[in-house]
Amino acid sequence: MEEMHRFTKAKAQMATALSQLTDFFTQRGQAALRWRACALADKLETEQFNLVVLGQFKRGKSTLINALLGADLLPTAVVPLTSIVTIIQPGPQPHAVVRFLDGRTLGVDVADLALYSTERDNPDNTRGVAQVESHHRRAAASDCRSLRRAPDTDY
Repeated sequence: MEEMHRFTKAKAQMATALSQLTDFFTQRGQAALRWRACALADKLETEQFNLVVLGQFKRGKSTLINALLGADLLPTAVVPLTSIVTIIQPGPQPHAVVRFLDGRTLGVDVADLALYSTERDNPDNTRGVAQVESHHRRAAASDCRSLRRAPDTDY
C-alpha cells in the first residue's frame, strides 16, 4: 500500500510539472515542445504501455508491424519511406488521425496515411506533422496500448 501511495504522489508531481511546462511553451509560442509536453501528460494520465519498433533504414519495421496485426496497414516500399512517428491503437473501426506540431488534428482515411507519414509525400515534414495515429480493430488483440513505428534511423 505504501508503494501505491508513493506512486500516486510522484505521478501527481509529474502531472503538475508537465502542466507548468505546457503553459511555459504555450506562452513562448513553441508549438512542437508544447505538443510533446501535452503528449507526455496524456501518457502519464493513461499509464500507457507502448511497443516501439525502431531501426535502420529498410530493415522491415513496417512489414513487422503489418505482420503482427495481420493487415497491410502501414505503407511499405523498396526505398526508405516512413518519416513520421506512426502510432497504431485499438479501435472498433479503422480510421486515422493526423496530429500537427501546431496542435491541429485532422481525421483522414487509413488509406491516406502515406500522405502525412512518408518522405515521398511529406518531404522534410513540410506539412508540420507531429505524429500519425491509426486505429485498427486488430490492434485490440495485443496486450499493449499501442504499437509505435519510429522513423528510420541511421546509426
